Amino acid sequence: MSVALDTNVLLYAEGANDSRRQRVAIDAIAAIAVGELCIPAQVLAELGHALRARAGRSAREVLHAVQRWSELARVIPTTTDTVTTAAELAARHQLQMFDAIILVAAREAGCDTLMSEDMQDGFEWSGVRVVDPFGIS
Repeated sequence: MSVALDTNVLLYAEGANDSRRQRVAIDAIAAIAVGELCIPAQVLAELGHALRARAGRSAREVLHAVQRWSELARVIPTTTDTVTTAAELAARHQLQMFDAIILVAAREAGCDTLMSEDMQDGFEWSGVRVVDPFGIS
């Protein structure tokens, strides 16, 4: 069972928000089997931006965070086909474009789960189910 992570899960794991969610994020990630963790490239870009802009991290700290996550997980590339399919998905299901890109990338990588609190818990598209590990939608 491959699992993709959304930006919010990584932000919490990085300690960018409250400590309860940090613990939940770390535990949820630790429960994923070795080799089954996937991170869309879109998520790494969003993580870098959020750590810098919202969490006040230095450019060097952002670099280290992005490198660390890239080493821990299989990074899913964003292609032109990914973006085109995401635009169709966003229009059909009224999703934000970046959320749709992440969902499409998860499907392209063969993931059956996307951990996110940004999309509806239980939403399923093309074999990928959204799971909110925080129990708060």
